[in-house]
Amino acid sequence: MNCRGYGGIYTSPCHQARKKNIPYKNYIINCIVENNQSTNDRDAAYGHGMYLTAWDNDNILVRGNVCRNNKGSGIHLEDGVKHIYIEGNECYNNGQYGIWIIGANYCIIRNNKIHHNSRGIHSVDSNYNLIYDNEIYDNEIEGVYLGSWGTPSHSKDKLQLPGTYNAILCNTVKNNNQTYIDAGSGI
Repeated sequence: MNCRGYGGIYTSPCHQARKKNIPYKNYIINCIVENNQSTNDRDAAYGHGMYLTAWDNDNILVRGNVCRNNKGSGIHLEDGVKHIYIEGNECYNNGQYGIWIIGANYCIIRNNKIHHNSRGIHSVDSNYNLIYDNEIYDNEIEGVYLGSWGTPSHSKDKLQLPGTYNAILCNTVKNNNQTYIDAGSGI
């Protein structure tokens, strides 16, 4: 708690494990992560509860945690992380998102309570993610957002749109967009 930087819990790549072909896995279980701030006073988008990043930092289990009262997001995923399992957590009273997913793929976000944040679950340029059986309520702007900041990329066989092939199933999404008039939504 009360950390000044990227987040209360910060993961980055373990290059030695990758070089030596050692199985690499992180478990973040039953933690309370709260009151984290950014490193400067310029309103930087840091101070997340959990900041899970880097291209080879995959297979992380995040279960049973409470992320609250952080300046940034409760849980923040980015930079191509894959196979992150976010289950049974509660994210509330965070200054940005309950869960922010940017450039993260093949993740499962299930059985979480996401409430009283600026935004609920916000996914940008992320593919093949499952958002399942969550309670998402009383967030200021939106409950769930899927979108893209990029442009389509072309491979030999097909056109790949950023932020595609995601599934939102069996969630309870209610009472979002309480304070934002123009563009908020449930999903």
